[in-house]
Amino acid sequence: MLVDFICAGLPPEFFFVPDEMVRLGPELGQRYADAWEGFAPLVQRVMRIERITDPDRFLAVYRQLLDGQIDPAVGYVVGL
Repeated sequence: MLVDFICAGLPPEFFFVPDEMVRLGPELGQRYADAWEGFAPLVQRVMRIERITDPDRFLAVYRQLLDGQIDPAVGYVVGL
């Protein structure tokens, strides 16, 4: 396995995401914002974001998703 080859001889190290989030604190939020600023324009070229706040609309979209009828170029953000 490639991971075994790359990590050969290195001791295992425990990594727990919530601990890292606490360790990085406010820096994490800024790093995420900086990364998103560069990434968002690329996404907007190929993906449309649609916000859903209506429960009935959410159920309709969810049913479409289950039926495989969702356009992969649309990202849904749901806030109910």
